[in-house]
Amino acid sequence: MAGFNKRNVHLAMEDIKESIAELAHYRNTFLRVDQRSDEEE
Repeated sequence: MAGFNKRNVHLAMEDIKESIAELAHYRNTFLRVDQRSDEEE
């Protein structure tokens, strides 16, 4: 199973961007979120 590959760059902004990308990867891979808005419920 292909996972998220970290670049191991340790600069504050790069760490933040990498963390956001990693969270997006896991959200898209494991958390199948329904894209409906709250107004549709």
